[in-house]
Amino acid sequence: APGAVRANDIFIVRYDYENGQKSLRGHTDSSHVSFNVLLNEDFTGGGTRYHNRVANTYTDAKPPKGDVLVNNAMVYHEGLPVTSGTRFIMVGFMGVDRVDPITLEPTGLNLFSSWLSLPWTQVNLKEAIYVSYQREESSPGSKRWTDTKFVRNLFHDIVRAAQIMGDLWSPHTLTKLVNDANATEYIKALDAAEDARRKKEEKDAADGGKAERRASWFKNQQIHVDIDGSVGFNWDTREAAEEKFKEL
Repeated sequence: APGAVRANDIFIVRYDYENGQKSLRGHTDSSHVSFNVLLNEDFTGGGTRYHNRVANTYTDAKPPKGDVLVNNAMVYHEGLPVTSGTRFIMVGFMGVDRVDPITLEPTGLNLFSSWLSLPWTQVNLKEAIYVSYQREESSPGSKRWTDTKFVRNLFHDIVRAAQIMGDLWSPHTLTKLVNDANATEYIKALDAAEDARRKKEEKDAADGGKAERRASWFKNQQIHVDIDGSVGFNWDTREAAEEKFKEL
């Protein structure tokens, strides 16, 4: 369901050996899927280390400039330290929604890719817990069924269980999906698919049909999503620039 994909944040990270942050400690991301793209080569060291929390092993990924490194955001990982120079990467946190957070229209994401997926459930329940606490802080008199201590504790337990089961049953691997020799043909195929899609959209519009949903890259960024898929809270950065988001 391409229309289920939503960019929630895209930003540039700088790792600087001389002046600033050299690395990033182990963590999981606040998204369903994360990606990063190396933007330069004027450094040594660096890279992303993915940890297997069950086997206590790790895999290091050091893709060349321009390659996209994509991972399940619930995989525990860290940014390795640069040993000289400055490393720049573009990072994206992608959400996968059952409904559009703004319009609440279904995105086409099925049950197996959402509530029956351990990583998806883990991320969404963590978001619901956060939204619940924020709602309690900002509107003490406004309560929903998710705002009780019992439900929050239940969600916490499910999140922990999902993490353990995911670590045990779904060990991660590092795989290069498109070999360098096939990169040009792959990009041409993507361009051809996009051209075909645009032509279909134009024909559907001319015939009075409804356009297919597309991934949301800009207008629905920087939000926290509640348990029902609606917007729970905007990030402070979005609140400060709400008019700009309305223009997208």
